[in-house]
Amino acid sequence: MSKLIQCGLLCAFLVSAGSTPKSYAQEQAADSLAISPARLDSIKALRKKYRSKKTWEKFVAAPGWIVSLPLVLFFKSQEVLVGYAYENKLVPKARDLLVSEDGRRHLVPKYSNRHGLGLKLVQEGVLSPEDDLSLTVTGNLRGRQRYRLRLRDVRFFRNVFSTGALASYRYLSDEDFFGIGNDTRKGDKTIYDQEVTNLEARIGIHFNSQSLFGVLLGFDYNNIYGADSKEAPSVTDFYSKETLSGLHSQIPIASANVFLKIDSRNSRGYPTSGMELALGAGVFRDVKTDQYDFWKTKVDFRRYLQFFNRRTMMVRLAAEVTRPYSGREIPFFYLSSLGEASTIRGYNRYRFRDRDMVLAALEYRIPLWRPTSFTIFVDAGQVAEDIFREFNFNRMHWGYGFGMRLWSIKRLISTLEVAFSKDRIRVYFRLF
Repeated sequence: MSKLIQCGLLCAFLVSAGSTPKSYAQEQAADSLAISPARLDSIKALRKKYRSKKTWEKFVAAPGWIVSLPLVLFFKSQEVLVGYAYENKLVPKARDLLVSEDGRRHLVPKYSNRHGLGLKLVQEGVLSPEDDLSLTVTGNLRGRQRYRLRLRDVRFFRNVFSTGALASYRYLSDEDFFGIGNDTRKGDKTIYDQEVTNLEARIGIHFNSQSLFGVLLGFDYNNIYGADSKEAPSVTDFYSKETLSGLHSQIPIASANVFLKIDSRNSRGYPTSGMELALGAGVFRDVKTDQYDFWKTKVDFRRYLQFFNRRTMMVRLAAEVTRPYSGREIPFFYLSSLGEASTIRGYNRYRFRDRDMVLAALEYRIPLWRPTSFTIFVDAGQVAEDIFREFNFNRMHWGYGFGMRLWSIKRLISTLEVAFSKDRIRVYFRLF
């Protein structure tokens, strides 16, 4: 029996020896981490006491809480939106929707001084391999906005004929008006707001790959409003419907135009040879009151001359003639004009207005590293009631400057230009 007891004690000793006993340090650490129920209740009570504030403390903290509330709500909402977009993979889904793998559907940014910043969604090959359908949305903080849906160059009947259509809406705030004539002064500036809805349809005949003759039918619905701005007085403060033709709302103008375009450039993005010629003539009719009936003709010619190392000179000549029918008028916003990036750079948009206009420009383009080039330019032009009788070289308005161009083989991507005139210095940036 004693031997049996001795064996049992020996087995118990061996079992206890095979297990790993806790050290003194480990036991002390475990005791320090253990929180008694009484201690846990005291911690909760302390937190509740810390978070609770007296009435006067809440009153003192209220202004800071009110001021910080918009920021708190903003960042909380951003956190929720970002989290939702990430969890639901909205960015990859949107990219797959807007940009196709074959490149026929793509999204590009748009910007101009006139219309502001926006996006352009393009889908190529909708009805024919050459066409494209685009939706453009732009705007800025001054309230300007433009929405445009355009389908162009739909080819049919062995690519001999093409057609296209356009629908757009523009709200142009703070448009400039300096008066009518070639000698208007900078200090006579007034401003107005213009709302325009435009519909167009065209059909053309392609004589070859470089020539297009066609007919363009259009309809414009114009509203002119007085502007409320600190920049300049409203046009309605100095003019009335009787003294300025077209200074009122709801002016529906239907138009029919014929045009001829010849384009022999060797490149759309950086042409070094060839030319562009655009001829147009159209009649415009007020379909509501017959008050505004007039016709307009215009020509725009550009020639590209190459020098050494792909340096290029672009020569441009343009003119426009506008005449009312007997007993009718021309709305002031349909008059020929000079100013802004497309005519005389360095002047405000619509700086000079009248019935007729002539324009000349020289640009010297120097290629840098592909696809960029440096440009030096000079613009000159004049407006007149009858340019054939009143043209005077000494009365030409001049603008000059320099800039950069970013291009691809197929198209011009963007331009940045700094222009100088006797009025001011202007910077133009455009994304095409």
